[in-house]
Amino acid sequence: GIVPGIKVDKGKIALALAPGDEVTEGLDGLAKRLAGYRQQGARFAKWRAVYNVSDKLPGWAAIQANAEALARYAAICQESGVVPIVEPEV
Repeated sequence: GIVPGIKVDKGKIALALAPGDEVTEGLDGLAKRLAGYRQQGARFAKWRAVYNVSDKLPGWAAIQANAEALARYAAICQESGVVPIVEPEV
């Protein structure tokens, strides 16, 4: 009765022109990777967006960039027949 899943993001990188903020990468080629994972039995996927918090962070650019990436990830998963697990991490 266990449903297998997989983490599909490729980690976080510094967000350009936003010192201290980061964005998660891995959307390029995601649909193709998901097709392979689905063939291997994965039925859900996880994507993590990290928000650094301080008196000045996260900046608006980081919030927008990570929200857009999470939405695009979720849409690609749904299109691929994989349930998206969205994980904003603060």
